[in-house]
Amino acid sequence: MKFVYLIFLAFIAFSCGDDVESAQPFEPRTTPSQPGCSGCMDGDICVDGSTEIACGGGGQACVSCDEGMICDENNVCSIPPECTPENCQGCCFPSGICEQGRSTEACGSGAQRCETCEEEWTCENNACVPPPELCGPGNCEGCCDREGVCQTGDGTTFCGLSGSVCQACEESESCLEGMCSDANSCAASCAGCCVGETCIEATTNQQCGIDGATCNDCGTQTCVGGGCQVPSIYDIEIVSTIVAPTKPDGSSWDALDDTPEQYVLAGAIDPVIANKEYSAGTSEVSALNVSWNTVLDTNMPLAALQNRFIIEMWEGDTFSDDDVICAFDNILVDPNVLAGNTVTSICAEDGRTSIMWRLVAQ
Repeated sequence: MKFVYLIFLAFIAFSCGDDVESAQPFEPRTTPSQPGCSGCMDGDICVDGSTEIACGGGGQACVSCDEGMICDENNVCSIPPECTPENCQGCCFPSGICEQGRSTEACGSGAQRCETCEEEWTCENNACVPPPELCGPGNCEGCCDREGVCQTGDGTTFCGLSGSVCQACEESESCLEGMCSDANSCAASCAGCCVGETCIEATTNQQCGIDGATCNDCGTQTCVGGGCQVPSIYDIEIVSTIVAPTKPDGSSWDALDDTPEQYVLAGAIDPVIANKEYSAGTSEVSALNVSWNTVLDTNMPLAALQNRFIIEMWEGDTFSDDDVICAFDNILVDPNVLAGNTVTSICAEDGRTSIMWRLVAQ
C-alpha cells in the first residue's frame, strides 16, 4: 500500500512539471494615496480637491459630489448651508450654493438669485452690463436698465447716472444725484430742490427743481414748474434811450424846438402767418435822454423772434410825418438775449444815438 502512495505522488510531480508557480500571500486592496498631495488624486494628477467634480484631500482619490451637494472648506462633499446675506457676498443658486457673482453665468450680489447675463453682456461689479452699443456712458446720461434701455436715472426704481447700471432704491430711500440716499435727507422732505442737504423752496432760473431733486442752473432757459424750459412767449423791456442833439446832417429834430419827441416801437414778424406782426410801443417823451424802464406787451413767440426781430426809435412831428431816428432790423436772438441780459444797440449812422433793452420771458 505504501508503494502505491509513493507512485501516486511521483505521478503528480511528473504531471505538474516546472511550470507550476508557488502561491502568493493574500494582501487586501486599499485606496491609492499620494502623501505629497494636499488635495486629491485625479488619476495620476494631484488637484486641490475643492470642486464638486473633484473633491477630496489627503492625497486620496477624488470623488464627484452628488447633485445638490458642495465640496466644503474641508474638501468633503456636504449639504450646503442656507445661502443668506450673512454668509454670501455674491449670489445664490437655487440649490443654496453661494457663488462670487462675478461671472456671466452666475452674476449678482447680496445673496440674490444668480443671474445669467444675456448674450454679449458682461458681469461688472456683480451686475450684468449691456454692451456699449446698447446703453452705456457714451450714449446715456442717466442709467441703463437690465434690458439695455437708457433711463433718466432720477427715480427710485431706476437710479443712476453716466450710463451706469440702474439701481433700485430701498423703500426708505430716494434717488439723489444718481445715488440711493436715506429718506431723512433733503431729497425726501424738500418740495423745491436741494443743494447738498439744503432745501431751496423758492426756486429760480439758477436753482431750479422740484420734489427734492438736485437744483439745476437753467442757463438761457427758464425754470417752469421745477423744470428748465425754453420760453415760448416774450415781451421786451425798453430800459433807456439816448438821442444825439441833432440829426446826422446837423439839422434840428423838430421844427418848433431842438428837442425830439421820441418814442420806441418793437416787435417781431411771424414766420408762418402772412403779415402777422407782434408789436407794441412807448408813449412820446420830449427829451434827449430817457430812462424808460417800461415793459411792452409784445407777446412775441420765440419762432417770430428768431424769424425777424425789430426795434425802432422814432421822433414825432406835429405838422409832418414822424421821422425814424434809428432802426435795428433782424436782430440776432442768441442765448445771451434769450437769457434776459441787457443789450445796448448803437445807431451806426452817427454812433451817438443808442437804446438799452432786454427780453422778458412770460
